[in-house]
Amino acid sequence: MSRLKLSRKILEQTPLSTDWGVEVIGLDEVNDDKEWEKYICKRTTSSSHPCGTVNMAPESKGGCVNHRLQVYGTKNLRVVDASIFPTIPAGNLNAPTAMVAWRASKLIKEDYYKKV
Repeated sequence: MSRLKLSRKILEQTPLSTDWGVEVIGLDEVNDDKEWEKYICKRTTSSSHPCGTVNMAPESKGGCVNHRLQVYGTKNLRVVDASIFPTIPAGNLNAPTAMVAWRASKLIKEDYYKKV
């Protein structure tokens, strides 16, 4: 709680107050720690990591990338990040994304040596 109060005091100082401001709806009536706790619980939400925007699936099912991470309708373009996941993983995206990058490196090497 004290860090939030300190952050607010810092943001009220010039030049930060002129650039960002600290107007937050409903914050004027927050005075003590209990009210801060209620405010925080009411106003905060959790969010998931963004992924799945260029999902790997057959083109007929709305996919953008094939099983070799190649973008449909293009040549020599791959997507190697969390956006290829057709469903959102339950945990952190770091390990699955690292796995995709490792697999992509293998696929790129395979394709390169087939051409040479």
